[in-house]
Amino acid sequence: MSRVMHSSALRWLFSSTPSSHLTKAARSHSHPTLTRPYSSLKTSEEVAYTHPERVHSRSDAILSPAITAFAERTGLRFDDPTVLIRALTHKSFQHGQTSTGERLEHLGTKVLNLYATEYIHTKYPNLPVKALIEATQEYIGDRALSQLGRVMGVNHVMQWKPASPDPVESGEDKVISHTVRALVGGLYHTRGAKKARAFIHTCILSKPINEDMCLKFSKPKMMLSALMKRHGRERPISRLQQESGRRSASPIYIVGVYSGTQELGRGSGPSIKRAEYNAAKSALRLHFLKELVKFQLPSDTEEENEDMTFFSTELGDSTPII
Repeated sequence: MSRVMHSSALRWLFSSTPSSHLTKAARSHSHPTLTRPYSSLKTSEEVAYTHPERVHSRSDAILSPAITAFAERTGLRFDDPTVLIRALTHKSFQHGQTSTGERLEHLGTKVLNLYATEYIHTKYPNLPVKALIEATQEYIGDRALSQLGRVMGVNHVMQWKPASPDPVESGEDKVISHTVRALVGGLYHTRGAKKARAFIHTCILSKPINEDMCLKFSKPKMMLSALMKRHGRERPISRLQQESGRRSASPIYIVGVYSGTQELGRGSGPSIKRAEYNAAKSALRLHFLKELVKFQLPSDTEEENEDMTFFSTELGDSTPII
């Protein structure tokens, strides 16, 4: 996902106007945008709601200008403003003396896991389970969600208490990721699965998969041989295709690995052994990262009834800290 996120790319997701499917072009809506720079927003009580003890009442909830601007900029406007307040309140804030987003964070974690896992599982049908788990974390782990949160400006409106005065040890990145999960949970709670799923697909799952982080092979040649045997294919054989500077200080070899007459992969290296190793890795990546271009997700069935309107229930309180 690009580090630059235009506000309109988010706002269309949360418009009250129904949208039929994720693949449709983003609709254009006219909403106010934030004119104050991020640096002018505060992180203390200035962004807090006016009366913490009144968060249980929808009508009494008062949003600060900073949170209101954040909601307009990102499109995360909930029917119940107290849910947005709760989602932006980490349990470290005021040591739990007010309602926090801990419950929403738990819900958001499960929602993120569901939609991210089903997407990767379906799009990459050959991906090993361990790699599937790694890929999922690359999308919805703390680092990824913290980066997304900073792009959205979550760090300027969330309410929290640093673990240490030292910025490096404050734990801000982790709190940002927790807050993004709480926002997803709040979106799912107030607007339903369809809006939460649209947000996850558009803002989180839109970036390409990180191949190096997902697929790591210690013995690629053995793995490739086992893979060919399982599929009833001929044993893989390496063939030198090109070489340059054999007698020089920097030789280059290019090797192709074949099963019968079919080339499975190609690799290069400063030695034939290293080139064979890289060719086997290339062949495994081509197999395991085979990508489906057109596919249907299990959750697509949730969108069959376009006329259905979702109504959220009252959000329960968070547990006090003693």
